[in-house]
Amino acid sequence: RSLERFSISPDGKIIAFVGNDGYIILLDGKSRQWIGDLKMNGSVRAISFTPDGEYIMGSGSDGDVYRWHIRSRRCIERFHNQDGTITSSMAS
Repeated sequence: RSLERFSISPDGKIIAFVGNDGYIILLDGKSRQWIGDLKMNGSVRAISFTPDGEYIMGSGSDGDVYRWHIRSRRCIERFHNQDGTITSSMAS
């Protein structure tokens, strides 16, 4: 799959791409160099930065929504979708 779906942080410093196999690929907004990955269960369906740029939200094929802290690259919350609906887009 090509890297066609992406989200840009509010300050433009980070570009997050929907990658393969559950990965969110992070690039530096200026240099376009790889700076890290975030890994979800299942495949990534949608991503969005929070307005303050501190977090990125991601929804997966498992129906869960993940909240990642950008600086630490850690998943700090995972919301389980009780009804099994799979998200295909999101806004934060």
